[in-house]
Amino acid sequence: MKAETEAERAAAPPPAEKPPAGGEKPPAPPKIPALEYEPHRVDVDIVRNAPTVGQGDPDESGLRATLGLSDDVPLAIYIGAMAPLRGVAIMIETLPRLPALHVAFVARPSAYVDGLVARADELGVGHRLHVTPYVPVDRIVAFISSADVGVFPVHHVVNHDVDLPTKFYEYLQARL
Repeated sequence: MKAETEAERAAAPPPAEKPPAGGEKPPAPPKIPALEYEPHRVDVDIVRNAPTVGQGDPDESGLRATLGLSDDVPLAIYIGAMAPLRGVAIMIETLPRLPALHVAFVARPSAYVDGLVARADELGVGHRLHVTPYVPVDRIVAFISSADVGVFPVHHVVNHDVDLPTKFYEYLQARL
């Protein structure tokens, strides 16, 4: 009889199982107890990171009225938290190149905002930078709807790359 090599044994199909002697049936596999499954009921509320109000009518005490700007003055706005990673400094640096544009920040007072105001003054465009405090959340869309464009000049960091901020939805609802 020829000796099989290891490679031949590995490639060969497994030998057929011999039926039990005397026509007996093979033993049945062990029974596994049935798993009792009862789904858990969980009530879920979806909370969107967006305003829950529509545009509505522009608020008579809206942004343009608050700033004393007529409708023919181009107005770009940024609303929300102010920090270097938010990229808002580019709005100040751009003002000398866009002589008709006004920029408004709807933001909480801070040392960072004060620095941006100082930079605008250094560039000779401080008269076209406006800072106004936050408004109640149910008034944001109507308040900003008189602007021409909403700006979100954020720097690329993980959170900013994978999530749309509330301001994006507010700008959309205000039709900016």
